[in-house]
Amino acid sequence: MGQAVFSFLGYLVLQFFVLFAGMNMVREERIGFSGLLKSWVMGQMLLFALLQVMAVPMILLKWEFSVLFWSYLGACAVLSGSGLMRLAKRKMVSLKMDRQAFSVLAVLLLVLAAGLILWQAGTYFFGIHLDEDDARWLAQANDALEYGHMMTCDHDTGEYLGVFPVVKDVTSPWPMMFAVCSRILRIRASVFAHTIYPPAALLTMYAVYWLMASELFEKTEARLAFLFFAALINLFLGITVFTQQTFSLVRIWQGKATVAAIVIPLLLWLFIRINKQDENRDWFSLPVVCCAACLMSGMGISITAVMTAVYGGYHIIAYRHWKRILHAVLAVLPSVVSLAVYLIFRPLF
Repeated sequence: MGQAVFSFLGYLVLQFFVLFAGMNMVREERIGFSGLLKSWVMGQMLLFALLQVMAVPMILLKWEFSVLFWSYLGACAVLSGSGLMRLAKRKMVSLKMDRQAFSVLAVLLLVLAAGLILWQAGTYFFGIHLDEDDARWLAQANDALEYGHMMTCDHDTGEYLGVFPVVKDVTSPWPMMFAVCSRILRIRASVFAHTIYPPAALLTMYAVYWLMASELFEKTEARLAFLFFAALINLFLGITVFTQQTFSLVRIWQGKATVAAIVIPLLLWLFIRINKQDENRDWFSLPVVCCAACLMSGMGISITAVMTAVYGGYHIIAYRHWKRILHAVLAVLPSVVSLAVYLIFRPLF
């Protein structure tokens, strides 16, 4: 447990680099608390998308994991440095709190919401749930760490095959994220997947809910009430294994669960912003989020394309914003490319 605590603290330190990377996608003149949350969330999506773009061709070329690891770290350093420079030039961060906005009700809702969220995150950290899918994903991450092979080993026996036994994992190499972070933190992939990543992912999910509440409500009490009831309702939605509660509170480390818990609400938040403001920065965020979803699972490839196509088509037709057709096409392009790669390479293996 002691090792897990230090590793978790190390992962929290890494989130500052994620935050800096996200500054490349924030265009507000003045950044408050919600702006920092947006930068942190979008920074994760940006780095996930970067890993997708770099990992898929390297896996297809059967390069060593070390090549992906060091080149990815270099690219992350460039993005983080660029975001830090952007932040330093603008000097636009303001975390001053309006005491008048925090009434007794707001403070009560804040305490209740924070308590529920921290309890849920702590359950992940101190507890454990094992799922059958781990046999494949964690085996692929361990193969990359131990032997340098990416997606070319039998995940049941560990035998090196030289081919891709599961082609859909090539187009959605989520285990490589576990491998990269495990090597940075110098812990096993299973520890990172089950103990370190889930609490941070759960906090990311509630950060997205807060961003959504900030778009829907003006009063602080209403936003905190939204967050509190989201956390409360989430506790009682475990009706089946396919509910939001199961994906977020039981197995959020799995790629499809991260899509359900984080990416889908994030897309809804972007759609709300686009419907209210129709700004280029939100349209340009869509391809990044969709590409990040492609890294996570095949469900991320399909569902983001459907959601973006449906809403993009609605927005373009309803508001007659024909110039947004190109933006909508760019948003679904990661899914189209991932599907094309899958269809091309699947018959070969």
